[in-house]
Amino acid sequence: MKHLKEQKEHIPMSKGKKIAICVVIGLLVAGGVFTTLFFVNRISGYREAKNYTDEILGTKDAVSAYLERKLDGKELSDEDKKAFESFKSAIERAESYTENLGASKALKDTNVSEKYEKAKEELAKLTTNKTVEAMLLGVLEDGEISEEELKVFSESDNEYLKNISKDLEDYRKKVKDFKEKYADLKGVDKTQLDNDYAAITNAGQKLTKKYAEIKTDDVYKMSRDDILSFYATIEELNKYLSEKI
Repeated sequence: MKHLKEQKEHIPMSKGKKIAICVVIGLLVAGGVFTTLFFVNRISGYREAKNYTDEILGTKDAVSAYLERKLDGKELSDEDKKAFESFKSAIERAESYTENLGASKALKDTNVSEKYEKAKEELAKLTTNKTVEAMLLGVLEDGEISEEELKVFSESDNEYLKNISKDLEDYRKKVKDFKEKYADLKGVDKTQLDNDYAAITNAGQKLTKKYAEIKTDDVYKMSRDDILSFYATIEELNKYLSEKI
C-alpha cells in the first residue's frame, strides 16, 4: 500500500516579497485616500459654513439701516412700516442661517464652535429687538395703547416697556378719577375744576413729551453697536473660514 504524503505548497521567496510589497503599497494608497478624503471633507465643511456666514452678513444692511431711523412717537409712516418689514425679514433670515451654521461640520473646529456660540448669544439681542419693535410700532400704528397691550408691556422683560405701561396706567387713573369727581357738575367749585383739569392736561403733555422720541439707547439700554455685535462676531468667523479654504 502506498502512503500518500501530504504535500505542502511553498511560495517562492521572490513571490512572497512581491505580495508583501503589494500589501504595503495597498495600505499606503488606502492611507493616502483616507487622508485626502479627510481634508476634502474638512474643507467642504468650512466652505459650507462660510456660505452661511456670507448669507448672514447679507442681512446686516437692512438691520443697520432700521436701527438708524428715529420714531417720533406720533405717527407711523409708510416708510417706517417698510423699513420694519425689511428689518424683521433680515433678522428672521439671520436666525435661519445661524441655525444652519450650527449644524455645519465646521463646528468640529474649536475656533469655529466658540465663535458660533458667541454669535448665537448675541443674536438673542436682535431677536428681542425685533419683538419689542413690533410692539412699539403696533402702538404707533393704532395711535393708542389698549389695555391688552398695556398688560403685555407690563409683563415684558424690557424695562422701557414696563415704564411706558406704568406711566400710562397712572395717567389713565388720574383721568378716570377726574371724570368720576366731576360726573355731576352741580355745586362744583369752578376754580377747583379748572385747576384739576389743568393738572390733567399738564400730566398728558409731560407724558407726550417724555415719549416724543423713541431712542434705541433708551429702549434697550445698549448702543446700536452693542446690538450689532452679532454681525461683528460673524465677520470674524467669516474671515477665519476664508483662511481655512
